[in-house]
Amino acid sequence: MRINKSDPNDAKGLAEMARMGWYREAAVKGAENWKTRSMLAARTKPVNLRRDPDNQMRGLCKGSE
Repeated sequence: MRINKSDPNDAKGLAEMARMGWYREAAVKGAENWKTRSMLAARTKPVNLRRDPDNQMRGLCKGSE
């Protein structure tokens, strides 16, 4: 950890990690996968907006039996 957070200090830290082997290779997913995930995330909001009032009404109508 470096005290002063700056791009040059970050670069030095990353270079030291690479030199010493203190890193793991990360897999990068393809653009198609990113597109699919973003479409699913965008769909979640309208689905929740439609479902939540139904669940609230059902809970209010059920009451405490």
